[in-house]
Parts: sequence; structure tokens; C-alpha cells
Amino acid sequence: MVATVLSSFWRALGHIHLSIVLCLLITLDLLWGYPCITSHTTIFTPLNDVGLISWATTYGRYHIASTAWFFALLFLLCCFCVNMVLCTTDRVVVLLRLYPRLGLTRSLVKLGPHLMHYGIITILAGYLGSYLFSTVLPSQSLLLGRSLSLPDGTSITFYSSDPLFLHNTARATLEGRIIDPRAHLLISSRGGATSAVLSFNQPVRARQHLIVLKEYHPNNSRATPTPPRITFIVRRDSAIALTMAGIVLSLAGLLCYLWDYVLPPK
Repeated sequence: MVATVLSSFWRALGHIHLSIVLCLLITLDLLWGYPCITSHTTIFTPLNDVGLISWATTYGRYHIASTAWFFALLFLLCCFCVNMVLCTTDRVVVLLRLYPRLGLTRSLVKLGPHLMHYGIITILAGYLGSYLFSTVLPSQSLLLGRSLSLPDGTSITFYSSDPLFLHNTARATLEGRIIDPRAHLLISSRGGATSAVLSFNQPVRARQHLIVLKEYHPNNSRATPTPPRITFIVRRDSAIALTMAGIVLSLAGLLCYLWDYVLPPK
């Protein structure tokens, strides 16, 4: 009796019809959330700085009219991951039963799409783990020549910069704006010291921490000269390995799927 109920529950949660319904609900939820996030960016920007739990109990809780779609999205994505795991597992079990007839090569090729599904689930789980369990030090600032110590004892020194500004543009409002700060950091730890360049699109890894640049001042070459200053966040992401494993699984599945077009048909 219990086995029958569990089997029915498994089939219901892993049914392809539920997948379609969840995809439609996720699409509708995103259509609902787009105007919310574009008109209230100040509510969602701190999400990357403080983590999901702290954000949910502050910004998310007190601006529920603008953040309800986001909580609904998290719930729908969790349901979608459960549905995908069960649906994919059912097909992998069938594939394993057909292994003696298909052989090793064909079985691996047929396994490709399922590996991609598992990879997507792992990536989503990694992102959720990053937002839930990451340690974030928001809005750290350093003046040129100053140093900062991280919780693990690593020292960061901002020793020079070579900023690139925008010149000779068609729009006068953009003249002199900074393009690339190119802040040079010295990262010192027990294992030695290394130098790295920090920019808007080029974060720096300091052992277990990731340094992400938020602001650079002066941000305009025509502004009053002031000592260079950088503002950044420091994140220790404990789920990065899970995300990378998902990427590897997805790539392996894609290669297996493409291999199906290379092998001669049987």
C-alpha cells in the first residue's frame, strides 16, 4: 500500500505535464517580476551584497508588494528541479535496463540529454547555495596605499592604479567617464604574495575569497583630483564547487548529445 502511494506520488511529481505547467508559471512569474525589478532596483541591488537570508528578512519582507514575485520564483524553481530530477531519473532507469541491447557507446550517447538535465539542476542548486551560505563583506573601501585584512588573515593592499577614461566621444555627457579602473592589488598570505588587477568586469580571487569591484573614484578625468579609492565587496562562496560540477556535467552531456550525430546509425 505504501509502495503504491509512493510510486503514484513519484509519477505525479515527475510527469511531463507538470513540467509544462511549471514552465508556463515561471514565464508568467518573470513577466510579473520584470516591471517590479526595473522600477525598484534599489530593493534588489543589496541581494548580491548581503546574501539571500539577510535580504529576505529585511528588504524582501518589508517590500513584499515588489518582492513577492521573487519568492514565488524561488518556490517554482524548487518545484521544477524536483520535477526534473524525478522525470530524468525515470528515463535513466529505463536506459540502464536497455544497456545490454544498446551497448556502452550508444548508452553513453543516449545518456547525454539526461546529464545536461542533471547539470542544470546542479547549477541551480549551486546558485541557491551561494546566496544562502556565502559569507559577504559588503562595501569595503581602500584608498591608494592602504591595506585591508580578510577574516582568514589574507592582506589586500591597493598600491597603484592605471585608469582608462573615455575621450573624444560624440556625446559630451560621456566625456571623461571611466571605462576601466585597473586597480593593482597586492594579495599577501602565509603562502606568499601575488599581484592582481581589479576591474569592473575582472574580479580577483584571494584564496577562498572573491573580490568584486563596485566603484572607483575619481570616476571622471575632469573631476577635482582626489586620491584614488576603490569600493568593493568580498565574498566567500562555499558552493562554487557545486556550480562548477554542474557546468562540467552539462558540457559532458552536450558532448555526448553531439556525438550522436558523429556515430554511424545502427
